[in-house]
Amino acid sequence: MATNAQEENAAPSPIRLCFVEDNQTDVFVFNKLLNKLNAQAEKNKASHIYTPTVINTYDDALKEMKKNDYDVYFIDFSLDKHTGLDLIQTAHHIGCHGPFIILTHHDHKDYYEASAALGIYDYIIKTELSPSVIDRTITYALNRKKIENALMFEKRCFNHVISKIPYAIVQIDTDFNIQRLNNAAPHILGYLDKDLEGANIFDFFKSHDKKAIIDNFFDPNIELISFRSLWRTESGEERTIFWDCVRRYQGLNTPRGGGFVFIGKDMTQDIRIDYDESDEDGDLLDNSAEGFGNLV
Repeated sequence: MATNAQEENAAPSPIRLCFVEDNQTDVFVFNKLLNKLNAQAEKNKASHIYTPTVINTYDDALKEMKKNDYDVYFIDFSLDKHTGLDLIQTAHHIGCHGPFIILTHHDHKDYYEASAALGIYDYIIKTELSPSVIDRTITYALNRKKIENALMFEKRCFNHVISKIPYAIVQIDTDFNIQRLNNAAPHILGYLDKDLEGANIFDFFKSHDKKAIIDNFFDPNIELISFRSLWRTESGEERTIFWDCVRRYQGLNTPRGGGFVFIGKDMTQDIRIDYDESDEDGDLLDNSAEGFGNLV
């Protein structure tokens, strides 16, 4: 176990910065600010220091980005015949996902809206740079990236579970057309994937109250829509499916959000179950529907 003295004498860990800039004056200013930060970090015996690598051209930057060797990327908005946004868009295609910070002399709304659309973490005016701004920006970017990585891992785990769960899980667009299905859905619903994708899910329902069911999806006050309906398979068999449905909002301010997720259990063999008292299956369906709607 390390002693207090050993911990105090331990070398600070480097936070690797990639600085893509073709203006040598801006490079000088940025490095000067970093030197102040590192001097302060050494004085305060901080746990980390910043180690920058300066790249001067668009093409050289892409070569470095392929390595994925950096913790944070500071990128000038104007590069050669390209923009920093062009560079970041290409970086995403080659597997480098930042975090990216844009530096610019242009305080223009269109520019930072375009930056936000690419998932860029921050957009900083060069004249506003200071040691504290750089330090705060890096800290925020690293913490946000850590949270995003954790959420992405949880999403992959959840989607793996969803692919194995013995219920039909169907992602629907705002017009009720089928977009995606889990592995169990074709077996439960009695169709091949290719026969279901793009079709309107309500075309397969046989229910006297179909209109009333559809009306529920236009009521923004109803979060979870549950119903039982007969489902007609390709062979003409009718199966009783119990459905739980949730909206996929995705930040869209519309009653139908970003579509829906339908989770269905084939109750044909269990038709005599009293659904109101079947808490175990009901809870599982509800929780799966809500989770899938949030993560997918």
